[in-house]
Amino acid sequence: MSWFEKWHSQSWLRGAAFASLFWGGLAGLFLVWPVFMTIIPVWAFVLGGVTISAALAAAKYLKRPGTE
Repeated sequence: MSWFEKWHSQSWLRGAAFASLFWGGLAGLFLVWPVFMTIIPVWAFVLGGVTISAALAAAKYLKRPGTE
């Protein structure tokens, strides 16, 4: 079994890695928020969040069995 197959089979490990990256990124964003606010407007963050949410929803829908 390759390292990728082991990684893919251990969903709890992927969840833990995702959670640590997510919360670490969120904490980093709050630490540098004043810098981002002077460069990137809030609507860009909102638009990015909506775009990512729509892409994830489409990917989840397209992976459903019986929809191909």
